[in-house]
Amino acid sequence: MQEGKTGKPIFRHRYIGMKEEAIREEVDRLQMEVYALEKALDSFEKNGKENWNLIIEGQKKNEELISSIDERFSRLQSNLDYEAPLKKQLVSITKDMGEKLKDANRQGWSRLEQFLLIDTILLFVVIVLIVVSILV
Repeated sequence: MQEGKTGKPIFRHRYIGMKEEAIREEVDRLQMEVYALEKALDSFEKNGKENWNLIIEGQKKNEELISSIDERFSRLQSNLDYEAPLKKQLVSITKDMGEKLKDANRQGWSRLEQFLLIDTILLFVVIVLIVVSILV
């Protein structure tokens, strides 16, 4: 009889010395637990497919979200890495272009001044020639 009172955790109670009514109550309690476990198992089986589908949908949404975040992060990183040097390059290019335009402007004015000087000298020579031709 010692073997009958040990075993799985549910059956470790001492049934020796229990009255028949107490044993029946224990059997009823165990049957109710088995029934509740069967019900829970059926519920898990029914909800298992729904839960599995929800898990798959959630996984897909998470993957899309992660890829979207990765794309946005990549764009942000490229903007941070490359826009600042481009802005610096743009500023330096505009500075260089401004200096070249100023140099070209200076050269143009100096050439214009040279042409004006030559034209003025030629105008004086023509005036002198006209005056000399009138007087002679």
